[in-house]
Amino acid sequence: MMKPLPTILLSLLLCSFTFAQAPKVAFDLSHGQFQDVFVDPSYYDYVLPTYKDICKELGAEYSEIRDGITAEKLEGVKTLVIISPLARSTQKPITEKEKEAITSFIQRGGSVLMFVDEEEYRVILKEYGANDITRQFGIEIGDDIEGLPGNCGAISFENEIFGGRREVPYSGSRKIKGGIPASVCMEGGWLHASYVKTSRGGKLFVAGETMVALLMGYPDGERNVHKMMQTRWWGKDSRLYMKELIAWACSSTETESTRQSAFAHQPGCENLFPDNAVILFQGDSITDGNRGRSADPNHIHGHGYVYLIASDLGCNHPEKNWTFVNRGVSGNTVEKLQQRWEKDTIAVKPDVLSIMIGCNDFSHGVTAQEYYDRYDSLLKETVEKLPNVKLIIIEPFYRSDAETLKRYAPFQKAAADLAKKYNAVFVPTQQMYSEAFQSVPDSRYWVWDTVHPTTAGHWLLYKQWLKCVKEN
Repeated sequence: MMKPLPTILLSLLLCSFTFAQAPKVAFDLSHGQFQDVFVDPSYYDYVLPTYKDICKELGAEYSEIRDGITAEKLEGVKTLVIISPLARSTQKPITEKEKEAITSFIQRGGSVLMFVDEEEYRVILKEYGANDITRQFGIEIGDDIEGLPGNCGAISFENEIFGGRREVPYSGSRKIKGGIPASVCMEGGWLHASYVKTSRGGKLFVAGETMVALLMGYPDGERNVHKMMQTRWWGKDSRLYMKELIAWACSSTETESTRQSAFAHQPGCENLFPDNAVILFQGDSITDGNRGRSADPNHIHGHGYVYLIASDLGCNHPEKNWTFVNRGVSGNTVEKLQQRWEKDTIAVKPDVLSIMIGCNDFSHGVTAQEYYDRYDSLLKETVEKLPNVKLIIIEPFYRSDAETLKRYAPFQKAAADLAKKYNAVFVPTQQMYSEAFQSVPDSRYWVWDTVHPTTAGHWLLYKQWLKCVKEN
């Protein structure tokens, strides 16, 4: 399965390993990093040399800041990487002048990647002073998360930063509040990291632990097996995670004209589907869109993203004779889909089947595992009875607080995993909406309650669907 457009663009960036002008990446070594005695110092010998290699691969310039962060030392720097120390005994606080310099650096368009380890044994947060920086941009580093099993692991979202679901080590962490979710804990959905972007191109990425930044993790690591420093840490993708993160941090933020061009009509859709194909949309109220239940062509597609897709493709390619069918039903869960699947899907005999389902499962107390199992069973039946159908799975999204999004993340991962299992086109949506929410004073401009898009919000979903299907 080919990747959605944002991933392809990122992959092209990583393959070329060059920027128009070599960006400078500075690593902070001013605050007691790599000096603790909890482990043998040789444990760190590979970290900075590996970052030198990563910068070389990306066409970036590696540098270090050792005697305090100042505005002068940040001149010419594109990305500042701050990895907290691992022992309170070596910790040096970020001074007020350093906080001012770092804050101004972000406001002027610089990127900061910050990793702050746990309170217990590691970092005294109040003294370290990281929150005095991050809070100004809407992210707060909190207390240690209690009750997490050791070596439980974390996973990234597929978004503008990461080209896929990257598996990274995670064994104890701080709470992270605010920002756009970047990666989450595999146990309980706790935020592992989040980020924000400023109107002037600045970027701030904050993680509640340092394991991924220290490039830990093994291909043969086993989750939830913890034997102190002898642990084979789960999380094989630390190097790739950090490489993609640095590439994103060094890249220029798209201009408004570029952003607008992404929403212009895209030619080249004539080969999306075979001639005379039947394209069926299934799901809940987001898909339903208050559609008519008769054959009246003025109402059969509803007033949401399905209508927009059918309008665009139907108008621009009448010679293909495509038929668009909407069978979304408001309030549906996967279980309710199963009850009407034979009549509303199998009997329609679609050539293309697009499904968006999950928000009602979540709100009705269905567990993520139950959601996965029922969805899996539904898809299994579908490919057995319709072996040639092209599947499209849309990620369910939510407009809510960070705690709710943490609980919702396993449902979104389930949808992504099932798309991969059944070789379906996957349409990620949470990242897209989370960014849109930050672009306006009131996020209800895009999604008026928690799950139902406005007219503008449906336009976003329509364009995302079209981009992902075109690229697969």
